[in-house]
Amino acid sequence: MTGVITIEKRNVCKEVKFSNEEWSKVLNKAEKCGMLPAVYIRNKALNGKILFCDFSSESMDVNQSVNEPILVLNKVAKTVNTEKCVFLKDVDEAEKAVVMLGDIAENMLVPFSFREIE
Repeated sequence: MTGVITIEKRNVCKEVKFSNEEWSKVLNKAEKCGMLPAVYIRNKALNGKILFCDFSSESMDVNQSVNEPILVLNKVAKTVNTEKCVFLKDVDEAEKAVVMLGDIAENMLVPFSFREIE
């Protein structure tokens, strides 16, 4: 039969919560596609692309390297807040920490690689 719309029975129902802003985006995207929101969400869930990035493996070296200058800057900030004055030693330590962070940013940061998952 040509032109007959078949309705597939779906018996699994799941609740998904959205913020008002997220729901507004879903409504706008569904409307642009000419779909009902439920149809849009189902199609995206079943046919959309999901990109995955394993941040832990690529950023572990950077995380460990950033730790030292961050600790130095926190120590300087604590001293300044506690003593209500800035000491020359603290300025020198802060400058060294900022240089270390600059080196990390320049030499260690790389773009994250994403892969599509099924």
